[in-house]
Amino acid sequence: MRYTVLHVEDDPFWGQLVAKAIGQWPEFRLVATVPTGAVGIKQCRELAPDIVVLDLRLTDMSGFEVLAALRQAASGPKVLLMTVRNDEVALHQASRPEVAGMILKAAYVDLELREALAAIVRGGKYLPSRLRAAAQSLRATPNAYFKLLTPREIEVLESIATGLDDEEIAAVLGVAIDTVHSHRTAIMRKVEVHCASKLVVWAREKGFAG
Repeated sequence: MRYTVLHVEDDPFWGQLVAKAIGQWPEFRLVATVPTGAVGIKQCRELAPDIVVLDLRLTDMSGFEVLAALRQAASGPKVLLMTVRNDEVALHQASRPEVAGMILKAAYVDLELREALAAIVRGGKYLPSRLRAAAQSLRATPNAYFKLLTPREIEVLESIATGLDDEEIAAVLGVAIDTVHSHRTAIMRKVEVHCASKLVVWAREKGFAG
């Protein structure tokens, strides 16, 4: 049996590297390499690949937005994140059950890619040892952002990280400006950052708007 793979990647270098690697493995078949999240979502619906290899930094949307869209499908593909990111947001998201694995872009990525794909088709989850240790350390951290903040506060923080002000965030989320202001105040208190500009920096360091 050959398992089909769709690669969502906007950098031609990594697209070509993955295409060349998968082309040498008889158990896998690359059905397409697409440069944007929107096209990736569309191709998933049309081609129904077994696995999607997904970059997190795309030109039109984040990989997490693509992942959210794929989760809504009745029988969505397994998703392997392939990225340069190893920040807190990426590590936390990679630990979620809907993500089948994560590998870092590096010189030896083709070797890890085959290991990851093989583990995924066996029904497992793949995280290389260094990422697994980092994820475990993050889960043990008492002040990790996902332990301090509510889901709604995290949603607001994602918009704050992009530089939006309270009025703009209210428009995006469809809530009152006072509500956004209250969330911002709570976030700053919980993460112990007391300056609006420093909160943007803090959020970006964690990986929001990454």
